[in-house]
Amino acid sequence: MSRLPRRLRHGEEATLVEHLGELRARLIISLAAIVIAFAVTYAFHGQLLDWLNRPLPERLRKPVTFSPIEPFTTSIMVTLYASFLLALPVVLWQLWSFLAPAIEEHRQRSIALAVGFATALGVGGVAFGYWVILPPALQSDGKAKGSFQIASANAFPAHRAGEFPARDQSQRRSRAKRLQT
Repeated sequence: MSRLPRRLRHGEEATLVEHLGELRARLIISLAAIVIAFAVTYAFHGQLLDWLNRPLPERLRKPVTFSPIEPFTTSIMVTLYASFLLALPVVLWQLWSFLAPAIEEHRQRSIALAVGFATALGVGGVAFGYWVILPPALQSDGKAKGSFQIASANAFPAHRAGEFPARDQSQRRSRAKRLQT
């Protein structure tokens, strides 16, 4: 017998206890994916930190620490962000599998296409933030710790900004459908 939760079809009914059991199983799968990704990314945390330091000017590439615990906490935070990004497809698939039965089947295909497009735009936004926005932002910063904070603070807004065309198109479609009805 499979331990993975079964995805319900649209219109298929389940009791509250079955829904809660499915939610619990999907949360456990998502957390397990994050833990496994954390173990993998922690093995490469040195390379991740080097990659984040690459846009810094040569004189600032060696991080300066102000407390004995700071190198460890910086490594853990960078690893945690990277592990979440690595596990994000699994987490989003589990979320989609839980919510999809509430959406009509013909709308599910449209949503899947929009999600793929938004993902590509989000990756483009992160790439734009890393290679275009981050280097000038780091030129003025004199601390390496600040550079990690700038890099992580820059990644999410750049991702969201990259998704604007997809969200704008989706909002226009829903507005047009509301006007039709």
